[in-house]
Amino acid sequence: MGKYQVALFDLDGTLLDSSPGVISGVQLVIKELGLPPISPEEIASHFIGPPLHHSLGTYFNLSEEEVNKGVDIFRDYYPKEGIYKASAYEGIPSLMATLKQKGIRTGVATLKPDHLAKRILHLFGIAQYCDIIHGADLEGKLTKADIVALCLKELGAEKAQTVLVGDTEFDAQGAQAQGVAFVGVRWGFGYKGSSSLPLSPYVAMVENTEELLGILTR
Repeated sequence: MGKYQVALFDLDGTLLDSSPGVISGVQLVIKELGLPPISPEEIASHFIGPPLHHSLGTYFNLSEEEVNKGVDIFRDYYPKEGIYKASAYEGIPSLMATLKQKGIRTGVATLKPDHLAKRILHLFGIAQYCDIIHGADLEGKLTKADIVALCLKELGAEKAQTVLVGDTEFDAQGAQAQGVAFVGVRWGFGYKGSSSLPLSPYVAMVENTEELLGILTR
């Protein structure tokens, strides 16, 4: 058995490119709330990864009532239309299948709401490879570290044998807070074109799933 016996994955920007659906959903929220329009690039940068409550409130400086209204608009739209605009990144299904074949337990720790995370992972055929899937609560109170902790507890996983794979500093911070290793991916949203390196316990930054598989199975 290699160094890692458990591999946890972020969802948006790591396993799936969910940006088209998220961007169109946020654009609808902006329109319905009468907010100043922003570019798809700005939406991708600020609204994919963090909880929507946090992004809406901080980016537009909205009241709690306005944030809740915006979240309700997004939640009405996304399961009906936005979820179907996602796609798996190249090599992800075969990566997950290979990890399962090699006896490495896999899971998803995401800030996407729990019910949506499970639905979209089933929709794209990735749930079948996962030993555990944990998403955020509907109030957006759980942090990435909280969700990683839930996965570790339910799997009975040793931190020294666990790695979190993600594409943003939210993921790196979650790994650091729980004392597990972290691998960053360049194909997502946070580290694409970035020269900055994640926080400790950073292991590597990978460009493709072949590199990732080599690290996870070494």
